[in-house]
Amino acid sequence: MPDDGPPPEAARIFEEIGSLKQQLQSLKEDVGESKAGNKNWVNKWGAYLGILASVFAVPTGIKHAYDEWYQHSKVEIRSPEILTLTRDLKRNALVFSFSAHAANHGNLYGEVFAGAARLRRMSLPTANEVDAAQDHFRLAEEGQQPGKSVVIPVETPKSIITEVDFGENSMLDPGPYQLDITLKAEDGRPLPKAPLKFCFEVTSAQIENLARRPIELAYSEEFYAGCQVLFGGQT
Repeated sequence: MPDDGPPPEAARIFEEIGSLKQQLQSLKEDVGESKAGNKNWVNKWGAYLGILASVFAVPTGIKHAYDEWYQHSKVEIRSPEILTLTRDLKRNALVFSFSAHAANHGNLYGEVFAGAARLRRMSLPTANEVDAAQDHFRLAEEGQQPGKSVVIPVETPKSIITEVDFGENSMLDPGPYQLDITLKAEDGRPLPKAPLKFCFEVTSAQIENLARRPIELAYSEEFYAGCQVLFGGQT
């Protein structure tokens, strides 16, 4: 069977840590004795400084060995520049879509999964919120068929096209809205910068034309209560 233990370099460093812990404990006892008796304090300073220098020198080696031993992904999502709102005529469903930049800065391939989505009218109580089930998510790479996840290789950025709908016969009234989108890693934890929060406003004219022409909301530098403000609403 393969050996899953740490590499020799890591084992050596762990041994050094144990040795340093013993030396630091001895240092602590010596300091107490020296304070009590005020003896040989100057003579011991060289040894103390040597131990402290070793303590501060170890972390770099630990990090190197740890990175070699611990295989992990580190996927990050960047806020998209365009949020598009359309209507699926077959199911009469609202569909939000965007293309997000994903990068993996770990040392093992990562995977992005659908998480959760919530839409609420900002001028109404939170009881007006609508959640989308996971099976209403679709993720895809550029030019690929949509599915439930997208693999992100190490240091190979990808654009993930994300679509989410809020079920059949979902409606949208004019006014300001907040849309929260959460994408998750393979271990089920939300990815950094999740949820993605979008704040936007739609008009009655845009909603009336939605079946024929999508609404495109553009990224801006403005934030409201932690929410990315989107402008435009061009149809």
